[in-house]
Amino acid sequence: MAVAVIKSAVPALRSLDDHNAERNKAWTKTLGPSVVLGTPNGIACPHCGAEMIDLGALPFIARTFPPNVTIRCPACDWRGGRVA
Repeated sequence: MAVAVIKSAVPALRSLDDHNAERNKAWTKTLGPSVVLGTPNGIACPHCGAEMIDLGALPFIARTFPPNVTIRCPACDWRGGRVA
């Protein structure tokens, strides 16, 4: 009597890093790199002096008074906020 070997129909799972890399590429292609990666804002980083970028798909303005925008330095990864 022969025994049939049944292969699993469950696909192999991918890693979180692979998933995030694929989704980041899709969002960058859809929205454009300046929206996903940030928009340069002409402000020098207080830590290293490189140009800072505004973060967010749309320039996200926090509901504070005065309103703030989250910013980041792409060179040293310093993060903070600026008044909108």
